[in-house]
Amino acid sequence: MTEAILPPEIPHIAPEAGAIAISSEVDPNIARAREVSLAIDPTGTLPQVEIVPDPDASVARGSLVPRKSFIMRDGQKVGTCTIVSDNKRHARWFNGVEVNEKGVGFGSAAYKPAINQAMLDGYDFRTHEWSQTSGAKAVWERLAAAGVARVEEPFMPAQEGKFSGSYVVDAVR
Repeated sequence: MTEAILPPEIPHIAPEAGAIAISSEVDPNIARAREVSLAIDPTGTLPQVEIVPDPDASVARGSLVPRKSFIMRDGQKVGTCTIVSDNKRHARWFNGVEVNEKGVGFGSAAYKPAINQAMLDGYDFRTHEWSQTSGAKAVWERLAAAGVARVEEPFMPAQEGKFSGSYVVDAVR
């Protein structure tokens, strides 16, 4: 009588999970996106949102491409935004963020997926060249304090509660 010897049971990780773990260690863009996410929401208290392109909005072509999008939470639209891509300079920025409920964190939370996608695509994410709201200013100052945003020009008061300045989250190149 022959006895079959079976190999010991080894806990199994799904191949996809292993690939994600390995790629985040190897791909500097994924590591950079993770670093920025932690800087935006270090305590993990912001609501989880995603940015979904507006399917009814036309998509421009060329070097400056604005993309109208929805800010979504649990399948519900909680706001809108426009992300502009400068394909020559490899830079992106918000050209307006509007949320349905102020003070809930949807606006700040929208920076996470926007900057993460920019980092994954190898694009810098920067302040809009005209002005920032006080909420946007707070996000950018938090990113700078965490060491993930570079200050090109500090914020200065501009017209009616707005601020001008230039901050950038550099992509890995």
